[in-house]
Amino acid sequence: LNIKSVKFIDRDGRSVQVICEDEDYTIEISTEATKFVKNCSIGYNIKTSAGTAVCGTSSAVQGHDMAFEAGQEIVSHFTFRSPLASGHYFLSAGAAELLTPQEEIHNYVMHDFVHDAIPFVAESKSRFDGIVNLNSELVSVSIVPTEDR
Repeated sequence: LNIKSVKFIDRDGRSVQVICEDEDYTIEISTEATKFVKNCSIGYNIKTSAGTAVCGTSSAVQGHDMAFEAGQEIVSHFTFRSPLASGHYFLSAGAAELLTPQEEIHNYVMHDFVHDAIPFVAESKSRFDGIVNLNSELVSVSIVPTEDR
């Protein structure tokens, strides 16, 4: 398995390197099978510029068992809505062959991994602490009566 390209695509189908909060995007990973692979997993992760893993997933994690013949090109699309705080990040992508049944997805051989495939900028208008916006909302505040303490 060889990763041929990695892209962020916006809702208009354009390749982008600036991701805006609460906008919908697709991560597109194009991979070529160099041999028959019975159980293939394609995935990605996003890290901060300091190397902290923010999030990631793969076809195996999401329960998709895929087999590919030698010479086939595979294009995987992962959709997401950006919750990221403003800053600089890196998208990495990997293609692996699973060695054990679907329930044991962490036993694999990595055939290709493109470290920091896309450096990108996230822009956020919201005010929050941390790396991601959980969109947490204050729903109530109650004063506890003195006699109940």
